[in-house]
Amino acid sequence: MSPALSVVIPTFNESQNIASCIQSVENLATEILVMDNFSQDGTPEIARSLHAQVHQRAFDNFSANKNAA
Repeated sequence: MSPALSVVIPTFNESQNIASCIQSVENLATEILVMDNFSQDGTPEIARSLHAQVHQRAFDNFSANKNAA
């Protein structure tokens, strides 16, 4: 049995890249978590359509966002 692997992807207006990013890890990850900073370009919807968990929070700094995830 493979160990569990969670992948955290921080995003802000990444609609052009999020699908390929998620697809590049979907065969490796047990869960994919997108920590979105209230994108306005459809990034969260694309991520959800690819079965990623999406959480949104205001950006304060990268460390705080990763820790929140």
